Amino acid sequence: SLAILILHAPLEIVCGIVGGILLALLCMWPLTLLSSHSLRALAMFIVGLCALYGTSSIGYSGSGSMAVMVMGTITARLWTITQVRYVSQVSRAVWTVAEPMLFAFIGTAIDVTTLKWEIVGFGVAIIMIGLVFRLVTVFVVSSKCCCSSLTLKESLYMMVVFLPKGTVQAALGPVPLSMVLLHEYGPGSLEIDWAENILTLSVLSILLTAPFGAALMAVLGPIVLEKGERRKGRVE
Repeated sequence: SLAILILHAPLEIVCGIVGGILLALLCMWPLTLLSSHSLRALAMFIVGLCALYGTSSIGYSGSGSMAVMVMGTITARLWTITQVRYVSQVSRAVWTVAEPMLFAFIGTAIDVTTLKWEIVGFGVAIIMIGLVFRLVTVFVVSSKCCCSSLTLKESLYMMVVFLPKGTVQAALGPVPLSMVLLHEYGPGSLEIDWAENILTLSVLSILLTAPFGAALMAVLGPIVLEKGERRKGRVE
């Protein structure tokens, strides 16, 4: 019914937050007793996968993603700095391998010969308009207007940091097409066209923003940023 559809998204968020808190307290907190950092990282990876695929199997995939994020945030407070740092290093190493694969997979889903150039034109316009509002909002929020402690140069650099878009688009762009194909809609159907348009816009967003934004960050970072002191944390 319409009421269930309207309540589904808020319910996913609430369930994800509650689930993430429970996972952190019941699964992650006891792991502080483990002496092996590797087992701790493996356990966190397994719990995260179970949360993602478990909620997806019952139609609440958004709850799984939210639960994993909340679990990680709370776990970072429960574990020591050394424990968190090791898991972060493992995650970074895994992501180094997984990231190219993610972008390669989304690239294989695009057939350039079937692109509708009017869709590409509208897509570029939508992305640019969205970027304008996004960058202006970032500047306002990070500037003195919102009582921020950042300098003008740092606020401008924040705009550059929020310019590139890629990871979320690469992860979620193919999802609508996968769902449509799963429901066995025929070729040329309206649903297939919509899903392919979303995938095309995701790829365009990556191509237009990621390389340019990464280059700007690399060039402007050493110029506008000043090296500060690293905050000390609890190490055990």
